Amino acid sequence: MRYFFSFILLSSLLILSCRSDKKQPEGILPEKKLRVVLWDMMRADQFLTDFVFSRDTSLNKLNESMLVYNRIFAIHQVTKEEFQQSFRYYKEQPGLLKGLLDSVAAFNIPPVVTTVTDTAKPPATEPKIPRRDSLKFRKLKME
Repeated sequence: MRYFFSFILLSSLLILSCRSDKKQPEGILPEKKLRVVLWDMMRADQFLTDFVFSRDTSLNKLNESMLVYNRIFAIHQVTKEEFQQSFRYYKEQPGLLKGLLDSVAAFNIPPVVTTVTDTAKPPATEPKIPRRDSLKFRKLKME
């Protein structure tokens, strides 16, 4: 009987110790909101690289990038400090960071568009011009 109680005590202790009660700390952005902010930042980086910095090399890249990032933070009602603290938290949690970055990568993949031809409407083709049969023509010439 003593072994039974010790087994129950040990197994309950083991179950409770393996449980993860890690709650997200205060001031950390939820994953959905951070995903949208990161997506917009990545799009802004791509825009700056492709259209702004390639045309005007005299611009200070860091200052221009920070101006655009601040606009993105204002759009999403997030401060720079909140973003940095949240991103630091997710970097410390590799499983969460991988899920976050994978969801950002797949966030806005355009769907494959297939065109469907209208079967009720006949295809627009030019009327066929009757042509002479070349083999028949040769037979007639040879005779």
